Amino acid sequence: MYGWLKKARQLDKDLGGETDLQVCLALATWHKGTPPARGQTSDPDVDLVLELTSGLTKKLSEKPTPDLDYPSVLLVRAAAHLKRGSEEGLQEYLNAFEFLKKAEGAAARIPNDRINQAVLEPAIASGQEVLKQRTTKSPDGFRRKLAQVYSAQGELFQDNPRDFKDALVLALASYDEAARLDPAEPRLAVKKLVLRVDLRKGTPAELLKEAEDAARVAPSEPGPHYVRGKLLRESARLTRDKHGRLEKLRATIEAYEAGIRLYDGKTKRGPDREFADLLVSGSEACLHLGNDLHIDGVRPSEEEVKAFHLARDLARKATQIGDRRYAEFAQTALGNALEDLALFLKENTKENYGSAAEAFTAAKNDQPNLPKSWLDLGRAQYRWFQFGDGP
Repeated sequence: MYGWLKKARQLDKDLGGETDLQVCLALATWHKGTPPARGQTSDPDVDLVLELTSGLTKKLSEKPTPDLDYPSVLLVRAAAHLKRGSEEGLQEYLNAFEFLKKAEGAAARIPNDRINQAVLEPAIASGQEVLKQRTTKSPDGFRRKLAQVYSAQGELFQDNPRDFKDALVLALASYDEAARLDPAEPRLAVKKLVLRVDLRKGTPAELLKEAEDAARVAPSEPGPHYVRGKLLRESARLTRDKHGRLEKLRATIEAYEAGIRLYDGKTKRGPDREFADLLVSGSEACLHLGNDLHIDGVRPSEEEVKAFHLARDLARKATQIGDRRYAEFAQTALGNALEDLALFLKENTKENYGSAAEAFTAAKNDQPNLPKSWLDLGRAQYRWFQFGDGP
């Protein structure tokens, strides 16, 4: 059979490297599983697979709509590289994962749990085996790359809690392992901290101190500011004294704004999912402050007006980030801010109630099975009709 593959490889060269034939040859070679001959130092299948797929991934990725051949070839190359103990194999697994996360067409229909089983779990198992057998020539670099795989798995769990049982617990375990492999990477400590807050792993005082310490260790990371804002906002919610609550809300907004400012400087490359989380949380805190400052029948203070306007602006900015977690959250935050501008400040009531209804409609379309999305939309439509001269 190996002779047949050699002849097919020659035919492939004669045909000018037809992509479909190259894919078939690569997959057939790998799954055939010919062992090395006695006394042979290299695996002929590994050599042939890497030769067949050299340049093939670039061709496949440049298709107008890359199909499942692309991740299939990446996974074959990954396994081949890992047979040699090369961290390039882990990178190929990560490339396949990134493709499947953003894929269109047939690849987009692959469920997240299947992506974990087909890509990340094999990468982790193979990577751990390489470390166990000590077959890598660069153990430190290999550990750092394997930590990236664990981190990617943690993000998959964290971003898709409806697809995995105990998703946040699984995510924290993945980040823990990533941090064990690469203890010098400060972003891993931040990711763990965010989940520890969500899972209530520690007292508020302990977590707040961890957030402050993390901000000093990783000054360019927005995560510690997000955590600090989240903890302060929770403390404000539990504070019954209005003056104390207002002070904590102001501190909450300052914490979120500190994280948001990192995206306007040179320390961040551009908007990402964490940016959207900060914007939405900041919007909600501003709305909370505006509601607490509002007194019916009393002219709104400058701080109240500023809080409602900032709530709208932050939420609107969040809706403009395409790659964000829980897309409906940004639309809901925008709808709430616009609705309160009309309700409390009486600003452009028809326009704001109408725009609020549009935002809640977008949230409902993102998550049609959430009852709250429908309740928000119904409330806004009623107020639009009753107070905003809506249709």
